[in-house]
Amino acid sequence: MLVDGDHRFQHRLRVADRNDWRPGAHIAARRRIQLDFCTSGVRHHFVACVAPFVLSTPDPQVSSPRRASQTLRHLLAVHDFRWTLIGRVQVNLGNALGTSLALYYLQFGLEVTDPDTALLTLTGGYMICVVVASILSGWLSDRFRARKPFVMVAALLQTISAIVILATGNVWGATIASAITGAGFGCFMSIDQALAADVLPDGEHNGQELGVMNIAMALPQALGPLVGAWVIELGGGFSGLYILAAGFATLGGLSVMKVKTVR
Repeated sequence: MLVDGDHRFQHRLRVADRNDWRPGAHIAARRRIQLDFCTSGVRHHFVACVAPFVLSTPDPQVSSPRRASQTLRHLLAVHDFRWTLIGRVQVNLGNALGTSLALYYLQFGLEVTDPDTALLTLTGGYMICVVVASILSGWLSDRFRARKPFVMVAALLQTISAIVILATGNVWGATIASAITGAGFGCFMSIDQALAADVLPDGEHNGQELGVMNIAMALPQALGPLVGAWVIELGGGFSGLYILAAGFATLGGLSVMKVKTVR
């Protein structure tokens, strides 16, 4: 079934734009439609959530007016900063590969009758687990004064979710895997951000350094759908997609374990 679904998905990619075909064109178009639909509401909710924090939180002053002396090359030369950055890129890319093409996995891989409704169920479970895991893992990390073990567990949870999908090949397996992915990614977002703050090399220019860290969060999420489409189109299929997602998540956890100055 997965093989047949892979072929249908590849065909859908090819006919997405007959005049200017590019792998992933249909995915990009579908994502643009979804984004256009929800952007307006998200924008207003975002302002409503952020405004109280901006208006009520004092802005700490930088003690030194000097410009930042750390270039990107200097930052990457810092051992712990470099490995935290690498781990963040890998885990986020694994998450993007495992989640961004979920609709097409349901539609072409599992041949679900109503993939949109199934995706809504998966997304709901994913988001609930993200929120719960973020709060719980952050509290546990502070209580035990440890970061790296929680990041490793978060990465392994995403690996396990990919294995569940590969082993089951049905909607229930995808639902369980989505919840596991959410728990892993929620734990990762909470703890990895604390880990990133702990390894910043220059306390006077945290904004610059966290900006570099945030690129490692945003860029993989943007590349995930494109890389995933290429994997499927080149013959890896959905199985290859989730194997690659598991591999990146595992490598990300292992990369973070190389950090020396943080437990």
